[in-house]
Amino acid sequence: MMSSISLLTDVVRLAGKIAKKNFGTSNVRKFKEKDDLVTNVDLIIEKKIFSFIKKNFPGHGFDSEERNEIYLPDSDYIWILDPIDGTKYYQDNIPIYSISLALQYKKKIIQGIVYLPETDDLFISSPKGQNYNSRKNGEDIKCSGKKNLEDISVILEMPNRNDTAEEISRAISILEKMIKKVKRVRILGVGSISLCYCAMGGFDLYVNLFIDQKHYDFSAANLILENAEGFFYRGDNISIGGRKENVLQLVEYLK
Repeated sequence: MMSSISLLTDVVRLAGKIAKKNFGTSNVRKFKEKDDLVTNVDLIIEKKIFSFIKKNFPGHGFDSEERNEIYLPDSDYIWILDPIDGTKYYQDNIPIYSISLALQYKKKIIQGIVYLPETDDLFISSPKGQNYNSRKNGEDIKCSGKKNLEDISVILEMPNRNDTAEEISRAISILEKMIKKVKRVRILGVGSISLCYCAMGGFDLYVNLFIDQKHYDFSAANLILENAEGFFYRGDNISIGGRKENVLQLVEYLK
């Protein structure tokens, strides 16, 4: 059972209105591990979308980053929400954040939507015939088709001070090697947005050197990238996404 695309769009745009209305006035409700924080707006959006899901999809489960437990965890269908991906930016009045919502069916992500309220950009992976495609604002998107590593721009996720010295050192070593080969390396710091920009071909490859990747941040955006003719390589503490040929080139270079 696929959910209505219009319903998906409605609920994330509603959440986006809440985020924009409260931008610049949010307050921190609590701090989590690894310097993560929760604002009052995270909780407002979570409550609004949870109510929406219960009303429109009775019997569906709900798994949100700020909840202590999954609602109806044994359901075949479970919605996965990150109310605000980029909370630290949001709290510091930097307009780089998204609302990320995915639908999981029997442990497999089947739909995903990422909405950027400040730019009104909506990325969605939706069914098309028997296949899937990904769209930005209603237009089909595809991963970059560049052929040479020297022409490729990488959007990167790095460890932080809470990771081990070994993990940080390893990541810096990989970063140094990439800098010497690819056209440029950039760090945005919001996984869902970085993946979507890669899915639309803005960046050529997405590289994640984090050890701990939260499924709330990545479930929707991973599907959007994969259904934009993308491919994921998952190795030893590294994930690389983009067009398969480019991914495999970088994997080979980093050996």
